[in-house]
Amino acid sequence: MKNFASKIFKYRSYSPLPFLLLMVYFQVATVSSMIIGFLIALIGEFFRLWGVSHAGSETRTTDGVGGTFLVVSGAFAYVRNPLYLGNMLMYLGIGIMSMALFPYLQIIALV
Repeated sequence: MKNFASKIFKYRSYSPLPFLLLMVYFQVATVSSMIIGFLIALIGEFFRLWGVSHAGSETRTTDGVGGTFLVVSGAFAYVRNPLYLGNMLMYLGIGIMSMALFPYLQIIALV
């Protein structure tokens, strides 16, 4: 089980690919969905940038889970993991932009 979890952690950057393929194939975007989705994705990117600016290089590893110290400043003072929150908001925003399989694909983005 530990081996499987390590593999998933190592390749976590590729997890959005199936999500993106579904959005491209089933998209029915409108102007309002593009604007609302873009704003939500932008908020998500803000959380990621704010988190990374305080966490430094602790968040840029695929070698293993765990860091050398606990980050408690910036966004980490308010949210346990602002990078994951940012990812979820970006996926949700992109899902709303495409309006693909609404609302099912957007709900999956939040899981």
